[in-house]
Amino acid sequence: MTGVLKNVPADATNTVVTVVINGQTYTATVDKVAGTWTVSVPGSGLATDADKTIDAKVTFTDAAGNSSTVNDTQTYTVDTTAPNAPVLDPINATDPVTGTAEAGSTVTVSF
Repeated sequence: MTGVLKNVPADATNTVVTVVINGQTYTATVDKVAGTWTVSVPGSGLATDADKTIDAKVTFTDAAGNSSTVNDTQTYTVDTTAPNAPVLDPINATDPVTGTAEAGSTVTVSF
């Protein structure tokens, strides 16, 4: 999961992003230059979260140790429906593929 940091205080020397999903707190990696953050959350944690809510907290700290915090909450959905299985056209007895080739050679089959 990734996010963009906006309106970062100019004097912020440290930025910490945490997200809480299903009661579990995850600390993100912050890229100060790009203004982004990234955190890995197991899919099982997302799928089992009953309210499908992410609570995020960003704390900015300056060189003097002063800090400010911003909180946000977002909801999400999880698609747990598997895609349809692929359908293959089998080769049958009326259309057999037969032949011989040397080991390691390339064989091209066309119909």
